[in-house]
Amino acid sequence: MRRPLPRSIFLTAVTVLTSFGCAGPLQAQEDATTEATEESESGVTPQAPQGRPLKLDISRRSLKNFLTDEVALIPYQDSDGEAKELRDTFMIGAVKSAHAAFWDPVSCRLLGALNLKDSTAPVKAPEEEGEEEPASPYTLLAAGAHPLNGSKGTFEKPKYFGFRIVSGKPEFLYTFGGLQIEEQVWLEDEGLVLKTRYTVKGSKSGYTLTFPANWKERCEASIGEWKKNQLTVPGDAEGELILTFHLDKRDTESPEEN
Repeated sequence: MRRPLPRSIFLTAVTVLTSFGCAGPLQAQEDATTEATEESESGVTPQAPQGRPLKLDISRRSLKNFLTDEVALIPYQDSDGEAKELRDTFMIGAVKSAHAAFWDPVSCRLLGALNLKDSTAPVKAPEEEGEEEPASPYTLLAAGAHPLNGSKGTFEKPKYFGFRIVSGKPEFLYTFGGLQIEEQVWLEDEGLVLKTRYTVKGSKSGYTLTFPANWKERCEASIGEWKKNQLTVPGDAEGELILTFHLDKRDTESPEEN
């Protein structure tokens, strides 16, 4: 198990971050994604064994704001209340992956996962009352406040410090009040599974994560206890928290909520 990152290294990560451009594959000094990028350019498709992480393509992009929830949009509103575009958002994908994930440093959270197979048709609101809304191409879409909001030790807003790449996976570093967080994001099973790993330092009594209900339906947690869509991780829990989101369509019913 990796030890939590010291605060001094959190500060160093900011310097590392500024050396990258706003678009194109990102590389770390030691653990890089060059291999995945070279295979993409040569047209060779890496075969991802089932249950194994993909060789990721990681880039930073400015995107039209695709969030729809009023609370999730608050960090991006200008003085007139209009939603600003997403700038320098991390896009995490892979060659022929079924999904791409988006993590944003403004709100320090995973914004969603886009179904690349169903992303060609724009989502339109129903024209008449009672008409069904078209299915969103976003398998996951952020709603509500930051997942750690309201947890013991959090106050004010999350503050981004930087990122690093560990074994080909991006790891995002930020603080939220008195908590120091390392959040790692990656894809598995040809992009049908999204995983996040949380290491939270600064809360001896544990912490809580709250997700939209449709995220919880797709989620499995390595540690902690669910109560509806809130996961409680006690302070004496052993190991890091790993969340597994199943992005494919699942026929099995969700387990009964406590």
